[in-house]
Amino acid sequence: MTGEATDPITLAVIQAGIRAAAEEMFATLRKTAMSPIIYEVLDVGTGVTDRDGNLADSGAGIPTFVGVLDKAVRRIVDLVGEDTIVEGDMFVTNDPSFGGVTHLNDVVIAMPVFHEGERIAWTASIAHWSDIGGITPGSMSTRATEIHQEGLRLPAVRLFAAGRRIESLFDIIRANSRVPDIASGDLWAQISASRRAGARLGRIAKKVGIDAFGAAIADMFEEGRKRALQGLSNLPAGTYRIEEEQDDGAVWKAEIRISSEEFVVDLTDNPRQRSGPY
Repeated sequence: MTGEATDPITLAVIQAGIRAAAEEMFATLRKTAMSPIIYEVLDVGTGVTDRDGNLADSGAGIPTFVGVLDKAVRRIVDLVGEDTIVEGDMFVTNDPSFGGVTHLNDVVIAMPVFHEGERIAWTASIAHWSDIGGITPGSMSTRATEIHQEGLRLPAVRLFAAGRRIESLFDIIRANSRVPDIASGDLWAQISASRRAGARLGRIAKKVGIDAFGAAIADMFEEGRKRALQGLSNLPAGTYRIEEEQDDGAVWKAEIRISSEEFVVDLTDNPRQRSGPY
């Protein structure tokens, strides 16, 4: 299985391997994390993207978490620059402005996967850490009026550079958590998950070649597009609107437009960012 083999059976075998890598990430994270909210509640998400950060497949976990991973990877690529990413790099982000994450407890670890010097994919996970600093134990204060009060912000920075651990960043993370051993344990669980999945993807690419590996991912995207269009065909076309008043009097609005080609959620004219938690 080498070269540009793109017959359906070969593609299916490669895709099964990619799917297994994403699922293996989830299993690794669940078994090695220190926080109960990770290993019991499973407040996590894992996934594999293509070289540019487009989500190819995911393991188990919270669907909205999985939906964060591709945005985080693409944001990392935008911020650090396409040409600066090398084999052995690994990145961390938990800041909503630097990767689309939900709140500071939810930490994304992302690792580029290379074969023969070429980036072929990313492995990424997101998990809720027990404490990331801030004014309240657990880092989820209802009294916070700005993000600086919620905890340590990690703006899409390198954890490892070309395989070299950035010791100062590990020290900063430990120093800002009330439970540094647990925070370190969760961090290393995510690192291990990415490395384990990355090793599997590397073995696949070595066996089938970069072209076949890329063709399999492209076919996954095409299959996803077909399934999405099939799902849309079962929904009534039209425009649907909803407004809902919140406890503080603010009105949240959404407009959903469904056609044979698109499902658009329009959040125009909603309240701007306000002084409050999360």
